[in-house]
Amino acid sequence: GASIANTPLANVQKLNAGMSAIAEFDATPEWSTRFDSQAVYFKNKYWMIGGKSVGNDCAFSGNVWNSNTGDTWASVTTTAPFSTHKEIQAVVDTTNNRLYVLGGILCSGSADTALRVWYTDNGTSWTAVPFAGASNYFPLTRFSAVSKDGVLYVFGGSPLNTPHAKV
Repeated sequence: GASIANTPLANVQKLNAGMSAIAEFDATPEWSTRFDSQAVYFKNKYWMIGGKSVGNDCAFSGNVWNSNTGDTWASVTTTAPFSTHKEIQAVVDTTNNRLYVLGGILCSGSADTALRVWYTDNGTSWTAVPFAGASNYFPLTRFSAVSKDGVLYVFGGSPLNTPHAKV
């Protein structure tokens, strides 16, 4: 979901590799309009994850959708455990063939005070990753994340809305 003038959209746009043309790929996907969603390509499917619905500041979405082609979408779950979070990040770990969702802001607008990382092998069942003694971790929003060789890397972000440059 993108937005124009702070009005969320529910569409899929396709940009060719040469960046010379943009086209609306799916003008009316099955999910509702939203901000702050994540999209990834995982297990040969496109995935749309989470986001914030229009209106209510606490209307975060815990739904997950997927598509083989990008033009017909299926609901995978409506109750993912990160449904109380916005500004999450989704990362595909190709080494372990898992999809991770991490971080986010709670409805109160503050960063979650606990380390929140979930993974799935299928998009339906999500498992919280236990972190005992993760003293180097701080709650994050507005960050970037990638995976390489089975390790998740988190770049920058804002713990409790204070910009940070730590990796």
